[in-house]
Amino acid sequence: MNFRLPSRRTFPCPQCGHDLRGLSLDDACPKCGTAVMETFWLARAGKHRAHQATAFRLQRVWLRAIARSIGSTRSACEFVLDSTATVVRVPRGWFGKTPPLDAKAICAGMAELCRINFRDAVEAREILTHWGIRRSEDVAVILRALVDAGMARAEGVKDFDRDFAGLFVTERWLSQ
Repeated sequence: MNFRLPSRRTFPCPQCGHDLRGLSLDDACPKCGTAVMETFWLARAGKHRAHQATAFRLQRVWLRAIARSIGSTRSACEFVLDSTATVVRVPRGWFGKTPPLDAKAICAGMAELCRINFRDAVEAREILTHWGIRRSEDVAVILRALVDAGMARAEGVKDFDRDFAGLFVTERWLSQ
């Protein structure tokens, strides 16, 4: 999918101020070379505060398009995306790049988000099932689509189908 910044709304580069409107997330600022994707994520994280709301609106639109393309829901895609962010905690004393995410870590991030966002395991299983996340293989399909669209990273996943195979089934998960 080729996502673009809106052409009717200004979206300045945080490095040089050049207007990036209409550019693809795969593009770079024509003036200074900063990646448009980096600008989007900085805005989403609140580091480019004036455009944070726009970044969240764009993310919802893009996640809806990704979900539609794989027969899923925006909520499911958002939950898997948030799960990857939950796991990326840099260890004390770590000065390199963030460690690569693997399938088990992503599923652990989902379990953590379930504990934070839902009353109990029963509610978590109901909502995940409603969203179409019935087993770990469903997470693989969603995550692969997010990675392909440039919305997520999963360097530690070598083979989505094999790495996520059999990690959990929602009806038995979280009560273990």
